[in-house]
Amino acid sequence: MMISGYKRRKHTEAQIKRIFIYSVILFLLTVAENSFFGSLRLLPSTPDLILGAVAVIALTDSRETSCIMAIIGGIMADAICGVGIYLSPILYFVVVLLICPFSKKMMRSYLSWLAILPLALIMRALYTVAKAYIFGSGIEIVQLLRYAVLPEAICTAIFSLCLYPIITLSVRLVRGRRDI
Repeated sequence: MMISGYKRRKHTEAQIKRIFIYSVILFLLTVAENSFFGSLRLLPSTPDLILGAVAVIALTDSRETSCIMAIIGGIMADAICGVGIYLSPILYFVVVLLICPFSKKMMRSYLSWLAILPLALIMRALYTVAKAYIFGSGIEIVQLLRYAVLPEAICTAIFSLCLYPIITLSVRLVRGRRDI
């Protein structure tokens, strides 16, 4: 009984360390997304780096940790962006819930992450379209897809390519050999 409690405590400690590392990474990505990438005039849209990071976490870590990080990432994104209604935590949470069943059957590799990234991008596109219609932007669907959804998806896909190695290398610093 003592060994079971000891293992559980060690697992919880490792999970808290990973959540801390993920939180720092998500904070830096949120700040970069809203300051650096938001000010680049060459980009047609600001990439959603939090989405890429949440997809990496959903592939490489447990469902519980992924759900926690989805909510934390959404709150950070909305708090730093200055959005009035906190809808991003819901988006990222739903993305994690959809990705986790697929990701747990896949190997933890860069190619697996590239395979699940389109699912996250589709969810982000649906979120952008729904948000445009809920808040009454009055834009036609073709214009919305051409000028908002497609550029956002392309920029997110391109600038998220480096997130998998960054996140996995950062977590290896605190993750034990037997820790999943």
